[in-house]
Amino acid sequence: MRPFTPTQLNRIYLGCFGAYLLSAFLFVQYKPFWLDEIIQLLHTRDVAFSRMLAGSRNPGASFLPDFFQWLLVKVHYSRAMARGPAFLFGAASICLFSKLVRMAGLSSEFAVAAAFALLPIVLRYTTEARPYSQGLFFTIAALVLLVAIEQAPTIPRSAYLFLATTAAMYSHPFTIFPIIAAAFVFSTPFRNANWRLLLLPVLGACVAFAPWWATAVTTWNGAVAGSVSSASSTVFDWKTPFRVLHEITEGGYVTGVCLLLLMLISVFSSDAQKPRRFAASGFGGLILILLIEDRLHYYFAARHLVFSLPLLVVAAGFALEPAPKFSRAIGLTLWAILVTGSVTSIIIGALRPRENWDAAAAKLALLARQGDCIVTAGNGHLRYYAFFEPELNKVSCQWQAVTRIELAVDPYDAGEKLAAISDLTAKGWRQSGEEETGKFQVIEFRRQGDRGNTPTRS
Repeated sequence: MRPFTPTQLNRIYLGCFGAYLLSAFLFVQYKPFWLDEIIQLLHTRDVAFSRMLAGSRNPGASFLPDFFQWLLVKVHYSRAMARGPAFLFGAASICLFSKLVRMAGLSSEFAVAAAFALLPIVLRYTTEARPYSQGLFFTIAALVLLVAIEQAPTIPRSAYLFLATTAAMYSHPFTIFPIIAAAFVFSTPFRNANWRLLLLPVLGACVAFAPWWATAVTTWNGAVAGSVSSASSTVFDWKTPFRVLHEITEGGYVTGVCLLLLMLISVFSSDAQKPRRFAASGFGGLILILLIEDRLHYYFAARHLVFSLPLLVVAAGFALEPAPKFSRAIGLTLWAILVTGSVTSIIIGALRPRENWDAAAAKLALLARQGDCIVTAGNGHLRYYAFFEPELNKVSCQWQAVTRIELAVDPYDAGEKLAAISDLTAKGWRQSGEEETGKFQVIEFRRQGDRGNTPTRS
């Protein structure tokens, strides 16, 4: 069988990329919003521009994703428009990643780019109204420039590196850690006289980010404090390596272990420095991210590790190159398992029941129009339903006047459900019915001893 020509490979890649974009757009258009997307949109859909300049209310969030999303939803609000920036930056990230692969000197450019695109965590954040695909794009742009400067150092490229790194940090601050790790690894200051062109732009970007940090750090710290159980919480224990393997690609242990084995093959298969540099940069960025999460007493958040993935996947890609110590067939087999595991995980995730806040909100709005009092098990969670049904913001429960109370329980209310039921029971209400809407429950309560004339739900 004759090998494919470069032109044929380009056509195959473009065809696969087109199919990927179509699949991703279907996710964008039809996948229901989940809680984190709603929280993000609450900060961008119906707010003044000045409020975004006042600082982020989400821990770690930056200005640019809010700004781009705010611009689009001001033009026209829809699910596709809300997720538009993530989709566009996600598609651009894949194209830019293929350039990074090519600059790294890999001959299997399209295979490596396709595997990166199909990682469940990459597809997920390409199709969600969150800042991660935007941060990923500017991270890859900075990495491309780092490699370009190492190969041919120039002042203009160094200036572009400063702009790309600054944009990355203003997309998400955790992007800086893989960039810093790569800048130190690729600069090799004791052997490269031009190391300043690599390190100074990255440090300058940190200075440029300082004004936003000063504005947002107070609300970041408050939000982080509300997200952890205690000030002594840590992300490091004996389970941490297993969590990283399981969640770094969001494809489970199969894809995580394959990625690790491919990197090990790349590092030990030859005496070349490139795979070692990419692997060291990727692991360095990953460890820095975990250290900062631990320092903030935050929980283990796999989504932050996505910024290290470009370096790790490029390092793994060297396992597809002919190597003297390992058979190329081993690398190809592991690569096939990686891709198959990723696609399988995506399919299973697409078939799994999802949060459907808009359907649950429509049900609550109907009950409110009938005169029922609406309460939520989670404190303040009514605003998430009101995002889809604004009339729920106007619900005012006159406890002495209503005959029914509807307790809404969302998938995040498991810890508060029993406490809410006990509280209502103590106030003289009895549970008279229950209805499920996807992952949501709506529990009906009546006054103790009130049988009423309206049939109860079951």
